Amino acid sequence: MIPDHVHHELLNWSRWLAMGPVGPMGYRLASAEREALRDSGYSDEDAIPQVLPNARRAEVVHRLYESLTLPEKRTIDVNYLEQHPTAEWGEEAAAKKVKMLVYVYQLHFRSAIRWIERGLEGCATAKK
Repeated sequence: MIPDHVHHELLNWSRWLAMGPVGPMGYRLASAEREALRDSGYSDEDAIPQVLPNARRAEVVHRLYESLTLPEKRTIDVNYLEQHPTAEWGEEAAAKKVKMLVYVYQLHFRSAIRWIERGLEGCATAKK
C-alpha cells in the first residue's frame, strides 16, 4: 500500500514532468492523472481541468527519483508516467511491461516507495 501523501507527491511530480517541454529522457511524458481524466469521457484536451503542480515539491521528488536504481525507476515510471496506470492494468501486466517477474516488480516498487517516503520525511520543503 502506498501512503496517501507519497502517492500525492508522485502525482504532483508526474504533472510537473508532463507540463514541462520535455521529460528527463527527451520526450513528453504522459501524466497518469491526465490520462485518467481523458479516459473518463473528456474529448477535448483543452476541456480537461489542469491542476498546476508545486514545482518545489516536484523537484524534491525528482531528486529522490534520480537516486533510485534503474529497476526501481521503471516501477515508478509504469505507475506514474505511463499512459495506463497500474491500477487499470494490474500488477501482472505492469510487471510484464517492465520485463520483471511479479514478485521482483513488487519488491522494487515497494523499495522505491519506501525510499521516496523516507526522503520526503527528511525534507521540510516537501511537507509544506
